[in-house]
Amino acid sequence: MAVREPVLVVDDDAVSRHVLAQALASAGLSSVVVTSGTEALEWLGKHVPSLVLLDLVMPPPDGYTVLRYMRKEPRTADVPVVVLTALDSDEDVSRAFEQGADDFVRKPFRLSELVARIHSQLRMRQYVEALGRREHDAKVVLELTQALSSTLDFRNILFTVVRRIAEVARVDRCSIVLVRDGGDVG
Repeated sequence: MAVREPVLVVDDDAVSRHVLAQALASAGLSSVVVTSGTEALEWLGKHVPSLVLLDLVMPPPDGYTVLRYMRKEPRTADVPVVVLTALDSDEDVSRAFEQGADDFVRKPFRLSELVARIHSQLRMRQYVEALGRREHDAKVVLELTQALSSTLDFRNILFTVVRRIAEVARVDRCSIVLVRDGGDVG
């Protein structure tokens, strides 16, 4: 599974950070490790990870604060968050999911299970992104169809097609070159 962005590991326990970083590296995933909620918020202000492994119990700001920030921030609102914590009451589990966690793993955890859950969350994110791209593409086709069916002016049709191609390709300029049948004039 090709993942471009690193996994962000947020845990104040040095042993947990080391074990998690090693497990991620063994699974072929790059990671960034931070030691506090403050460091996590600073890092998230500049970067968007592929996934966050988040401990809930840390000195303020705790994991719940980081989770709330991520869900309110448009850049990180859809990033999967797997909560890792020693908390195990039903209230803690409910609160984590209410705050926006995607999965909940109790410490101590089995590395094989954690890695499987991480891969599952990353796959789901890829599916959601692919669906979003398909929805966007369908909207573009619908807009072009509506624009093209509303006019018979050939120049207006070409202008609409070129403008939308430029928007979809995220370029400033785009051109269509018409080549005559002989291929010597464009």
